[in-house]
Order: sequence, then structure tokens, then C-alpha cells
Amino acid sequence: MTTLPKVLQWLAGLMLLLHLPRAFGWDSVAQIIFSHLAFVPLRFQGVEYLAVSPLASILSPIGYSLIHGDWLHLFVNLAMLVAFGKVVVTLFGIRIFILLYILGALAGSSSDLMIAQDAQRPLIGASAAISALIGAITCLGMTQTRPMPRPFDSRIRSRQFLFVWIGINLLFGLIPYAANMAIAWYAHLAGLAVGYIYARFRL
Repeated sequence: MTTLPKVLQWLAGLMLLLHLPRAFGWDSVAQIIFSHLAFVPLRFQGVEYLAVSPLASILSPIGYSLIHGDWLHLFVNLAMLVAFGKVVVTLFGIRIFILLYILGALAGSSSDLMIAQDAQRPLIGASAAISALIGAITCLGMTQTRPMPRPFDSRIRSRQFLFVWIGINLLFGLIPYAANMAIAWYAHLAGLAVGYIYARFRL
């Protein structure tokens, strides 16, 4: 059994640490974390909003990927992060993993800024960043330019996986989530597209 890469251990540990105040009712600490890391489109729709919290304006376009709504939301994303992140780190190294994660998070927040119907609804969760990892892996699985792990060792299976992932987001993306937050399916697809395009031209 191989060891989980350090970068994934640190990232998963950070997500768990940031979730503890919310999970255990430490409301004042949880509110500080949430207000600085959650991505709120309204914050970027005018200079007057940016000035309200400059630090949050800098941190939240990526930082939102580190916080989650509840334990289920967190554990589902951690499971996917470990599964797909390990593949990316093994194949391409830590730097490419970090780059893809950041690009996916930025793609998710950018799409939320452009598409979200409620400018005050916060975007949280690592799904867009993880989708970028999935996009990169499926792209290389479809091209078979290098040895790939199952199920990405076949062009057909890689294509099927990609279509299933897109279909899941389109089918379930608008189901209401915890705390009355809708799942930002378009952020997931934006992350997927960025990861796929990056792998197509750079890996």
C-alpha cells in the first residue's frame, strides 16, 4: 500500500482544520473563516464592495475550495481529492497538481461570478478544483500518450468516465444542497474544462 503524497495530506488536513469550528459550533471563529474564504460574487461587482473586505477579495477566489458545508460535503470531496489527486501527483508531480488545483478553483469562482443568479449566494467546496484534476486525467486517458491507471488505461473507458461525470453534474447539479445552497454545477464543469484543456496542450 503506497503512502498518500504529502501535498494531499497537508491539503486534506487544512480542509479538516478549517471545518472544525463550523462542525463544533465555534460560531465566531467559523464566521471569520467563512467571511474571508467563501466566494461571494457580489464582492466583485464594484469597487465599493471590494473595499469592504480587501483580504477576502484576495483569498476567496481560491480559498472557497478549502471550506465545506457539512461533514458529508467535506468527506465526499476528500475522497475524490485523494483518489484523483494521487493519480495527478504520481504522474506529473506536486507542482502540476498544485497548478491544476488552483486553475480549477479559479475557473469555478470565475464561472460563479459570470453565471450565478444570486450574487449574494456563497460558493464553497473543492469540487471545481477536483474537477480540473479529473479533466486532466480523462484527457490523457483519451489520448493514451502515456501509461495510465485504470479506468483511464483505455480511450473508451476514459471517454465514458468523462461523459458520466458531465452527466452527473448536469443531472444533479441543481438539487438544493445543505444550508439552502444550490450545487454550482457550472463551476464543476468549468474546472473540468480547464483541466482538460491544460492537459491537452501542456501535458
